[in-house]
Amino acid sequence: MRKLRNELIRIAGNEARRIPEGTAGSRHARVSLGLLLAAGLLGTSAPACARPTVVELYTSQGCSSCPAAATLVRQLSQDPALLALSFHVHYFDNLGWKDPFASPANTDRQKAYVAAMGLDSVYTPQMVIDGETATVGSDADSVEKAITVAENHTIEIPVAITPQADGNLRIAIANVTPDLVAWEMHFVRGGYTNIEAGENTGTVLESTNNVLRYVSMPLTAGRENDFLLPANFPEDGVAIVVQKKPMGRVVGAAYYIKPLPVTASNR
Repeated sequence: MRKLRNELIRIAGNEARRIPEGTAGSRHARVSLGLLLAAGLLGTSAPACARPTVVELYTSQGCSSCPAAATLVRQLSQDPALLALSFHVHYFDNLGWKDPFASPANTDRQKAYVAAMGLDSVYTPQMVIDGETATVGSDADSVEKAITVAENHTIEIPVAITPQADGNLRIAIANVTPDLVAWEMHFVRGGYTNIEAGENTGTVLESTNNVLRYVSMPLTAGRENDFLLPANFPEDGVAIVVQKKPMGRVVGAAYYIKPLPVTASNR
């Protein structure tokens, strides 16, 4: 899988865009299981014995530097050892095109990383690897190096998402300590968008694993924390990411993707 990934990511560029001058706000600028999701007929979750490396792309459909990063994150999502998520930020929405996946909450998450890492400013496209390394989201070499380092992690906080007989999901987070925060992230598989205005006018952009909402989970230190998530949430999948407070290194992660509905084309 490593060789395949190395070959796939070479096509991406390395350009980044910083927040346009005069733009209000600061530049806050899916777990596709790839080959497993290609079949897509079964709900899928990360193996209990492994912890996926978390890759967060901060991007915008209104940014001309972001399509290459979107291509890269789609390719990375084909590796089941990675949890690749797209966070669309909203501060480009006043430049001609309103990104349908963007939200102020995603912008706030990027800002929190900038503050925690002591960075100069937010920019797009930006990738954050396992909560501790930030790099230009279209710089394939830098992204690959950061992933290689992160993949040496150990499983510090076991996280499991287990489908129950009634279809609901049991979430278990073990070894909880007071310095941790857990996030429940809901995402859609993505798709194609015709861009009709702004910097990418006239193009069709693909997006992958778009996070539409996320919430912090109440944790109790010193014991296993169990949660029950009703199966009727509207998005395609859910990811649980545990990291050091306030926005530090990822120490545990898991994901679950709903089965695709059976149609004549995928029978």
